[in-house]
This record gives sequence, C-alpha cells and structure tokens, in this order.
Amino acid sequence: MIPRWMRKNKRAIQLYYKQALDTLCIPKEEFVAFEKLCSESFDAWLLAKIQGGLFSFAPYLEKVIEGKKKTLWLSEQQPVHLQSDAG
Repeated sequence: MIPRWMRKNKRAIQLYYKQALDTLCIPKEEFVAFEKLCSESFDAWLLAKIQGGLFSFAPYLEKVIEGKKKTLWLSEQQPVHLQSDAG
C-alpha cells in the first residue's frame, strides 16, 4: 500500500524526479554557467527596473533564453533508461 503522503504529493514527486533527471543530463560546467548567468541576469533586471531602463536588460534576457534552450536540448538527449515517465 502506498503511504497517504506519497499519494497526496504524487505529482510533486513526479515533477521533482523529472527535474532531477533533466539536471543530471547537463554537464556540470554548463549547469554552473547557466545558474551564474541567471543570477547575474536577476541583478541586472533589478538594476534596470530601478533605473527605469529595461532595455539595458535585453542582452541578459537573450542570453538566458539561449541558455535555457541549450539546457532543454541537453536534457532531451538523456539516455532512454533515464527518461522519466512522469510527463
């Protein structure tokens, strides 16, 4: 019998598992670089918002979008035995 807490949180557990598998398929250097870019981008967004010049944030946004595309592509390349059936 499946514990009640597991039944209640099944979808959250499935999503967490899928995210973990996707992260494992990204090389460490790529993952660290993307996380650093996201952190820098957040700081740039805050500064641009405060200064009222959101156009200065555009280059960061483009880099984040390209980085996300790359990490998504890498996670889709995972071996079949690691693919989650949670989706």
